[in-house]
Amino acid sequence: MSTPSRFDTLRVRLLALAGYPNPSTYERDEAFAVNHQIHAEFRNILCYLEEIAARKVNGYGPFRYDDIENNWRWEIQSLYQDIERKFGRLKTLCRPEPVDERHADLILEILADLSVYSARGIQIIIRLEEMKEKK
Repeated sequence: MSTPSRFDTLRVRLLALAGYPNPSTYERDEAFAVNHQIHAEFRNILCYLEEIAARKVNGYGPFRYDDIENNWRWEIQSLYQDIERKFGRLKTLCRPEPVDERHADLILEILADLSVYSARGIQIIIRLEEMKEKK
C-alpha cells in the first residue's frame, strides 16, 4: 500500500490556509449548495485554464515539472519570475489609468496566464515538499 500523496490532502490544507475552520468536517458539496450559476461559470473557466495549461506543457515541454530542482529557492524564484512578468504587464495596463474595455482581451490573457502559473506553482510546491520528505 502506497503512502498518500500531499495532493490527497491539498483541499483541506488550502481551505485551512484560506481561513475556513475545520475544513475537513465540511462536505465539499456544501460549498456548492447555493449560487449554482456562479459556481458553474467558475468550473467552466477552470476547465478552459486547464486546457491552456495542458497546451503550454505540450508545446513547451514538461521540463518545468519533470526536472524540478530539489532546491526551494531556485524553484520559487523561477515561479516568481513567471508571475512577476505577467503582473508587470497587468500593472502597465491598469496603472496609473486603467485601459478601457477595448483592451479586455489583453487583460483576459494576462489573468489566464497568472491563474495557470498560480496553479502550477501550487503543484511545484507540493512536489518540492514530497521530494524533501523522501530525503
